[in-house]
Amino acid sequence: GTESASTAEGIEREADDGPASTADPEALATDAAVDDVSTNEPVADTETDADGPVPGDDAFDGSPFESAGVEDADLATEVAALRRTVEAQSERLDRQSALIEQLIEELRRGR
Repeated sequence: GTESASTAEGIEREADDGPASTADPEALATDAAVDDVSTNEPVADTETDADGPVPGDDAFDGSPFESAGVEDADLATEVAALRRTVEAQSERLDRQSALIEQLIEELRRGR
């Protein structure tokens, strides 16, 4: 119980540290060594490079941990703020349209 909790906290700390964590330089060194070995096969090397960033993006799939990137709550908050802004602008446009129509009617009556 306690051991797995402290392990989870350690993993979370590593994830929060991002590129500065101690595991990343070792992983990068290992990846560089693998790339050096595979230079005899340019097609395989290209595939490795193309797939390189994708596993990093999906590294948290199937685990209880989440990426430290943009949170859904942050996106939801931003979308809600944008929605309020757009709704306020729409209301202003509706009022302006009504006033313009009223002005046109008053001008027609005055002529």
